[in-house]
Amino acid sequence: MIELMVFTIVGVVSVPLLLLTFREHRLLKQQRLLMEQARQEQYARKKLELDTAIADWLRLLELPQLTEQSRRQEVASQLGTVLIEKLLI
Repeated sequence: MIELMVFTIVGVVSVPLLLLTFREHRLLKQQRLLMEQARQEQYARKKLELDTAIADWLRLLELPQLTEQSRRQEVASQLGTVLIEKLLI
């Protein structure tokens, strides 16, 4: 078997080793991307759960200034964002 030798900054590397390293790098990059996507999805789920819980809580209180549905959802979203940020710190 003849291996092509490639000159790199770190020295001479055989092509099969270079390809393996590239594949490993690509797999690690894909794994990191999947982990980041999963983390973002988990964050979105937690935020939605908090928004829903806060909206329910505000509806139970029936505050006069928060009786309008859209305003109540806006306030719940803002409160949820603050709570999540505090929990992540």
